[in-house]
Amino acid sequence: YSHMDVDHYEESRQMVFCAMNGRRDYQGLPVYVFPVNHFTKERMDTYISKFSSSITGETHHTELPGHILNFHALYENLLDFVMPLRSQLPRPNMDVSVSAKTHIIDITDADFGHFWKIRRYLREASSLATAYYPETLGRIFIVGSCPSFIKAWAIAKNWFDRNILAKIYVLSPRDATSTLLTYMHNSSLPEEYGGTLRWKWGDMPDLDEPARLIASSLYQSDEKGQKSFIKGPVAFCDGRVQVLGMANGRPREYVTC
Repeated sequence: YSHMDVDHYEESRQMVFCAMNGRRDYQGLPVYVFPVNHFTKERMDTYISKFSSSITGETHHTELPGHILNFHALYENLLDFVMPLRSQLPRPNMDVSVSAKTHIIDITDADFGHFWKIRRYLREASSLATAYYPETLGRIFIVGSCPSFIKAWAIAKNWFDRNILAKIYVLSPRDATSTLLTYMHNSSLPEEYGGTLRWKWGDMPDLDEPARLIASSLYQSDEKGQKSFIKGPVAFCDGRVQVLGMANGRPREYVTC
C-alpha cells in the first residue's frame, strides 16, 4: 500500500470496487457505495488482464496477482486511513474505535444473468474479505431490488460467507430511503438514494465538516484554485495525514498537518 503507484491505485478505486463517499452513519462508521451494474465480467476481465502480474516494483516481491494486491491495498486504505480518521470524530461511543464500515449495494438493472456472469468475482472478493478482514464489515444495505432479484438472490447468497449474510438487509424500493435514513443523516446519503449528498460512485470522497477540520490537507488546490481530494494512498496517524505511494517512479512519503 505504501509503495503503490498513485495512478494504479486510482484506477483500482474507480474500476470495480466499493467507494467511500466521505460520510458516516449514526454510529460513526464510514459509508461505502457500490452499484453492481458497474461490476461486469468484461470490465473485470480487462482489469485482471492489465494487472495480471505483480506491480510492486523494487520495493517488495510477491507472487500474488496484481489485482489481488490492489484489493488488499484498498482495504489497507480502510485500516490505515479511514478508520483512524473516523475514530477521531464525534460519535455515540467514543470509547470504541471505528472498526467497520457500512455498505450501500445498488443492484438496479442487475438481473439474474448479470449475477451469474460475475459470480466467480463475487465469490473471490467475499472469500478474501472474510479471510483477511472479517471484522470490517458492518451493515450491508441492498437497494434497487426488483421481483426478479428474489430468484437471483436465492442463488447469489450461496456465494457469500454465512457471517456476511447475517449483516445483509435487502430493502424494497418503497422502504429503502426511509430505512437508510434511520441509520444515517440525509447529508450522508447520496441524492440518488433519497438523501441530500451530491456524490456519485466514482467521485472522490466528500468529507463532512468535522473530518475536514482535522484533515484539511487532504484537499489540495490546482492551478485554478479549485480544491480536490488528494489522489493515491494516504494514512492518518497521530492526528496527521501521511501521503504515501509512488508518483512518476518516486516515493512521495511526507506528512501534512
